[in-house]
Amino acid sequence: MEPILRLFPEHGFHPGVFHFPIALFIFGALLDVIGRIKKNELTQKAAGWNLLAGALMTLVTVPSGFVIFFKTGYSWEGTVLTHAILAGFATVLMLFTAMWKVKKQPKSIAFLILLVISTIAVGATGHYGGQLIYGM
Repeated sequence: MEPILRLFPEHGFHPGVFHFPIALFIFGALLDVIGRIKKNELTQKAAGWNLLAGALMTLVTVPSGFVIFFKTGYSWEGTVLTHAILAGFATVLMLFTAMWKVKKQPKSIAFLILLVISTIAVGATGHYGGQLIYGM
């Protein structure tokens, strides 16, 4: 594994690839709420594509987190473990939410609840990731 890890910088490109999916997903959630309030179908569709783009980008973000994990010698405990578990949970929720939105354009309260839970999971993952960097 060591020869592969040498191909990556210390940060494993993680800082460069995780802000973008977070922003896309949260912006997609905001567009969904705006589209619901204004009853605007185009805004609703844009919400779905933003949610999907953000969710798909996590498929690059998560592996970059593993690069950091192995390069820095972290262990599976404390904040690292919490961040990793939340990242996996948020990724699954994001992918499920985005696919549901793009395929069905759901109007149900169940979808809205899932969207809120997904967005909170994304925020919590980011919070614990920030604690790893800034130690707050």
